[in-house]
Amino acid sequence: MCADASAQWHSSWLDAYGVPWRRGERAWVAEARPPFIYLGGITLSADATEADVRGAPGSIYDSWGRLALEPYGFEQWRVERWFIRPPGAVPDAPDPPELEIVRAGDAEVFEFEAVSARGFGGESAPPLAAGTFHRPNPDPRMTRRRAAAATRRR
Repeated sequence: MCADASAQWHSSWLDAYGVPWRRGERAWVAEARPPFIYLGGITLSADATEADVRGAPGSIYDSWGRLALEPYGFEQWRVERWFIRPPGAVPDAPDPPELEIVRAGDAEVFEFEAVSARGFGGESAPPLAAGTFHRPNPDPRMTRRRAAAATRRR
């Protein structure tokens, strides 16, 4: 389920950038190089093989940590653990009182992009144009409430 959700999230964002991708039974793979903060491949099954993702045009998330991708020019960069819980409904809980959900305008998006650039490139990272990493994305799965999904095109 985690691998599937990650692939759906990447699919949505790559759609927003116009980057094609394909999804099979065992793997999700971008068909062109995505912006560098997005993955190029994700294994979706413990049965995935190196052949399923070795042509990915960027970093690969091997969800089961089973593939040997070094012969294809990849190196293991880091290991991330999935967080799991028993299946079932998530208990309903009120939003914390300090949480405020607001629509971000250009200034807020620019600030968010600047923080992202520093997060991925260090404090000395060059400034980026607004929308470099986080373009408007009309996919309603990317918002908490469908009514907030309206975006404008640049």
